[in-house]
Amino acid sequence: MPPSPPWHPRESLLLGAFAVVFLSVGFGSASQKSATWDEPLHLTSGHAILAAGDYRFDPEHPPLARMWAALPLVAFGKPAPDAAAIDPLPAASWLAGGQWEASHRHLYASPDGHDADRRINAGRGMVLLLGLALGVLLHRWARKLYGPLPAAVALALCAVEPNLLAHAGLVTTDLPVTVAFFATAYFLWRTATQPSARHLAFLALACALANVTKFSALLLLPLVGATLAASAWRGLLPWRTAVTACFVTLATTWAAIWAAYAFRYAPSSSPDWLFSPATLPVQSLAGGPLEALVGWCDSHRLLPNAYSNGFLLGQAKAVQRSAYLLGEVSTEGWAGYFPLALAVKTPAATLLLYAAGLGVALKRLLSPGPRHELFVLAPLAVYAAAAINSNLNIGFRHILPLVPLLLLLAAAAAHAVLESGERAARSFVAALVTASGLEVAWVAPDLLAFFNRVAGGPEAGHLYLVDSNLDWGQDLKGLSVWMRHNGVEHINLAYFGTADPTAYDIDSTSLPGAPFFASAAQEPRLPGFVAVSETVLTGVYWGEGLRKLYAPLAEREPVVIIGHSIRVYRVEEPWW
Repeated sequence: MPPSPPWHPRESLLLGAFAVVFLSVGFGSASQKSATWDEPLHLTSGHAILAAGDYRFDPEHPPLARMWAALPLVAFGKPAPDAAAIDPLPAASWLAGGQWEASHRHLYASPDGHDADRRINAGRGMVLLLGLALGVLLHRWARKLYGPLPAAVALALCAVEPNLLAHAGLVTTDLPVTVAFFATAYFLWRTATQPSARHLAFLALACALANVTKFSALLLLPLVGATLAASAWRGLLPWRTAVTACFVTLATTWAAIWAAYAFRYAPSSSPDWLFSPATLPVQSLAGGPLEALVGWCDSHRLLPNAYSNGFLLGQAKAVQRSAYLLGEVSTEGWAGYFPLALAVKTPAATLLLYAAGLGVALKRLLSPGPRHELFVLAPLAVYAAAAINSNLNIGFRHILPLVPLLLLLAAAAAHAVLESGERAARSFVAALVTASGLEVAWVAPDLLAFFNRVAGGPEAGHLYLVDSNLDWGQDLKGLSVWMRHNGVEHINLAYFGTADPTAYDIDSTSLPGAPFFASAAQEPRLPGFVAVSETVLTGVYWGEGLRKLYAPLAEREPVVIIGHSIRVYRVEEPWW
């Protein structure tokens, strides 16, 4: 690897500009949005772990990112969730819906319902800070591979990447695992090409952090092993070093899992309250090898109870999960789901750089000499293959870890173009970066609903994808603003989310498809306004009956579409 050029002061200014843009755009967008579907449960779970040492709220994800997001709640002395209320409940009953109801009560049953917004936004701020770390690490890797100018291109694209910006402003595990996944890939490259105790320590730490953030990071363990073995086989490092690195990484990950669960087997201070395959909704895996493996781990207490059973629960839910693509609903997924999601939810100019960068990387990989692109392409291929073969087709967010690796490919493309030294080449690259920024600015602050102009923009998003790609419950705050500005005192509401309308002073009648905490579905108060989420209109989680129920409305022209996710209609008489 050629030595990096000397650091120039303007690069520090570049990183500072990135931080300003990323934080201002990310938080500016997030602060205008209500809680998305998963955020209340993530935040409540993290709060319960920090304040009460209770890991039972939601075992489906490891705890680290949730604990990180909940730090402000503990620092500001917010009341802890009532974890003791779980004790008399069996695990099956708790996971059947009790966790969602408890998290909703924790956030929205306070005397001041608007306090929920402040708590959510405090957690979002913590996640946004991780986005800054991602940018710094991306710039560092791109600079070492391709030099300062291509690194600046990668950083600029990162600052306006709509999916990174959208999920960096949410209390979920998606952005945190993206940062840890990318850090693991980076330090894997450093360990394989410049082995040292320092690089190995960072590799082991990054892999461990990823694995206590999200279960999908388990893919990193075989990836690290295979890549180190391939590097040793090619003579990049001694076999002894490769074996030692594998062992240290595995041991550190195992220790980190126990540390994240406070070195305690039981998920709470109630030692007899345990998860087990027999009490989990894992019928799709019943009697299979995965269930047997978890049972064996439990019997030998090799892993914390909440971790092993949480992994099993997540895998069972992924086997069959309703999903929507191009007007169709399926529980078995589509191989083309994530490729299409990447194609329609990435700025068009950025896609061009991705494609060109892939070509450049493959060419270099097949050429004599150092093959540094292997360490970019290998994690890309492994994660992409796992996603494409998964039935869990519910959002671009599940391939978010691919984005910074793709941005490295964009830097490779920029390097190839800029090598000519011609002014026209620089202008061309600058034009592509500017076009990406303008396309995102056109949609802001509705970043979660971003679809590129080639696909028709967010207005056409529902033709391709819904759920966390477009409509994840984020626009109750926007609906409230619209009602206030237009003198609308009441609305008939069927929205896809877990935020409470009363927290935004929305007086509503719950329609079929309303959230779990809403009162039983009622007849709409007409004449009046009817607001229906795009996800509800598709019927993806409620079946064909609900889709048909709202089909007459879907064919009408709405009065307004809030944030590209909630359609509002003026209705004079019942339509069903």
